[in-house]
Amino acid sequence: MNEPLPTPYQLPAAITNDAEAAQLILQYGILTENMRVQQELIQLQVDKMERLDEIIAQLQETNPPEGQASRTKTQRTAVDTTIQEMSAKIQALEQHARTLSNQPLDLVRHQQRPRLPDVELFGSGTHEEYTSWKLKMRAKFFGDSQAYINDRDCSSYILSRTKGKALGAISPAMDAVMNGTLAEPNLQARFWKTLDGTFLDPAARLKALEFVRTVKQGNTDFASHLQEFNLKLTQAGLSESSDEQRIDYLRNSLNTKLLRAQAGFQADLSESYESYTTRTRATWENLRTLDRINLGKPTYGSFSPAQPRNTPEPMDWQSTPVASSTVRGKPIRKTREYWGTPEEVQKRRTAGLCLRCGYTGHRVLDCNVTLPVRKIVVASMTTLRTKSIEEDSDDEEGKDMP
Repeated sequence: MNEPLPTPYQLPAAITNDAEAAQLILQYGILTENMRVQQELIQLQVDKMERLDEIIAQLQETNPPEGQASRTKTQRTAVDTTIQEMSAKIQALEQHARTLSNQPLDLVRHQQRPRLPDVELFGSGTHEEYTSWKLKMRAKFFGDSQAYINDRDCSSYILSRTKGKALGAISPAMDAVMNGTLAEPNLQARFWKTLDGTFLDPAARLKALEFVRTVKQGNTDFASHLQEFNLKLTQAGLSESSDEQRIDYLRNSLNTKLLRAQAGFQADLSESYESYTTRTRATWENLRTLDRINLGKPTYGSFSPAQPRNTPEPMDWQSTPVASSTVRGKPIRKTREYWGTPEEVQKRRTAGLCLRCGYTGHRVLDCNVTLPVRKIVVASMTTLRTKSIEEDSDDEEGKDMP
């Protein structure tokens, strides 16, 4: 009963490792157990004191032996003193436990280095660009929760990943907090509220809903069309709507060729949206394959490319065909030979002689006589023109003569 009171527990200035955090939690558990034991001991002393009060009351009603009443009162006084000492010890333990319980024991851990890469800087952009950047920032805080463990760390990192217009929107609040002129318990939430008001389009949901209702695929590839359609479906708040409703929106956006290709397929009424998009994409790829086949192109890259044709195109130049250079196996004479005058050739024909040389016993095709080659002199246009002028001059002179 004479145990010394526990000294008040001194919290460390900063928890720097996991061992100190584990020691803090262990100490809290020990204090809780001590409090439970002390409370049980106090209850025993209270029961003992009540029993002594009953004995004293009985002694007062009867005539007890000399000295018994005084001894009983002395025992009661000792029990009362013990209870007071134990109560003081309980109060000290309770104060110690309250000091420990005020610490965020679930957040007592060693701060680690970030594992994920830094998010790109954001200065300004469209509604879609801002929402994409914000999602990456939230994923960064979620994945590196051991590195950004409080509001100060998160808000400081948000500020470090902004520039230009975005930095100008949140820097006044950060500056006021650091200077002590603004008490903001949740600075991160204030940053997001400011950035949302600056870059989010308040009519984005209505625009996305209008897009989902009116967009048409046209000649766009189905995969690209589906990606943009799903994005607008999420912005319109319809990503969690029923499969039937989403399929209906998507079907209304498809081009006529794709719808005709699916006309003969009877889908199950309970078909999911994911199953419909998978089936539609397979149909689109089959249509593309047919188009490539019809154009004479290879269907897959593993096919060998078409070999170049050796035959010329119809519009290619072709030489004009000429007659054969031989007659009855003998070469044709291409030089201009002098056979004689037309009258001489006619006489040879009448007499049955060779028309070429005038001898008997053979014909022109069999004639081997060497004949003189006729020389053809081609006059130039200047010579002909000069000669023509001279002739005209002679005619004029002749007219003047008597």
